[in-house]
Amino acid sequence: MTKTSIFSLLVVAGCAQAPIQELELVRSRIEEVRLVEGPVYAPELLAESEVAIAEAYRLTLEDKAYHGSIRVAARARGKADEAYIKSTREKQLVARHVARLLGDLEVLLDIARSRGADREARKELLEFEARRARIADFAETGDLLTALAEGKSFKPELVRFEMRFRNSSPYPQPLHRP
Repeated sequence: MTKTSIFSLLVVAGCAQAPIQELELVRSRIEEVRLVEGPVYAPELLAESEVAIAEAYRLTLEDKAYHGSIRVAARARGKADEAYIKSTREKQLVARHVARLLGDLEVLLDIARSRGADREARKELLEFEARRARIADFAETGDLLTALAEGKSFKPELVRFEMRFRNSSPYPQPLHRP
């Protein structure tokens, strides 16, 4: 018997029963994608994997087309794997961007404080500090996209606030001689 005929025999023998266990493994992988926020970071790939696994179940349960079901399930698994990789990568990129943004906001607040904002505009400074803290809370609870959106809309306002104090300095200004 040749290798090809042995493989064919194993495939036929292996497909004598419904590949429910294989389909459940793919379904489990799709659930893992949801846990890493696939619906947010890789919605198209996740949707493709969900459509494919539904088709694989249909082929198994309604048509008893086990070979076709396994092929479609393999496609579903591939899309789920792509979605998992894309989701984790995208989420990491957003997390790094949010971390940099929070750092930028803190630097702007520090500059404003060092230039007298805590004396001249204490109430505004406290409001800005509270907004930065809310953005940090979003990031800490995993709502990275909200943190990113809030931070991006807040930064220009904070830059304008900081600029009001840019020319003020707690240090004596050097004398200019004509």
